[in-house]
Amino acid sequence: MTMKNLGRATGYSESYVSKVEAAKHPPSLKFVTGADRALATGGMLERQFERILVGDYPKGFLPYIELQQRARRIENYSNTFIVGMFQTKEYAQAVFDANVPRLPDEQIDGMIAARMRGLDLLDRPSAPLVWVVVHETCLRTVVGDRGLMARQLDHLTRMAKLPGVTIQVLPFSAGTPPHYLAYTLLEFEKEPTLLHVDGYREGRRYDDSELVVGAAQRYDHLRAMALSPAISLRWIAEAAEEFRDEPDSRAAVGQIQLQRLGRPLVRRGGPRIRPLGRRGSRSGQ
Repeated sequence: MTMKNLGRATGYSESYVSKVEAAKHPPSLKFVTGADRALATGGMLERQFERILVGDYPKGFLPYIELQQRARRIENYSNTFIVGMFQTKEYAQAVFDANVPRLPDEQIDGMIAARMRGLDLLDRPSAPLVWVVVHETCLRTVVGDRGLMARQLDHLTRMAKLPGVTIQVLPFSAGTPPHYLAYTLLEFEKEPTLLHVDGYREGRRYDDSELVVGAAQRYDHLRAMALSPAISLRWIAEAAEEFRDEPDSRAAVGQIQLQRLGRPLVRRGGPRIRPLGRRGSRSGQ
């Protein structure tokens, strides 16, 4: 079968098939399953895809990847960490390294590899619309170190500029959010909307209409409480600059301790330390 015909059979362009064949682009699950049908492999390609994509990821994660692949719209609320599909590799590594008890290296590697495939969702002909409300906590919590956070927020800024992607920041000044857990709503073309809620070990999915409708209503409130997409983009970019400009907070604490001990403080060159929470007094408009 030619690449052109395979592309037609799977719903992708000949160029996409060529990049996958040359290992220049990771295949999507939709492409893999379509190729299985077109080539009558009996599901062999999908089984290989699972091993490559998921590795040692916790049981139950692959179905979530499949749901993301099929979704036409994804709405996420992140309140502690930046949503997985927008994480850099080093940010994801730092998140998993902080886990207690620490997971085996092989499992972490598989989890990071799977997470890095998230962008594949946005690089296909029928990419879903993605809307993310990220709490300011995610922008201010130092994951890894300040340099890592600056790079992560730069990456988030780039993601916010992609077609079909909208990111809003929910500032501290907005007050108590209408939900205390991170969650995702996945809307499909012909299937009922699903609610995915992050849990202690792994997320849980619900299709109960009452729960889904309630989550959708809360998400509308989150969007209304959050900053506009344009202002949010500026906030993310400014937060990245603050992480670049300010010295490590541990060094600042050390200087304060020296002052309290009555020792002379040597003033070093560099930018003045600004409080991270200074935006709390801004308007949420």
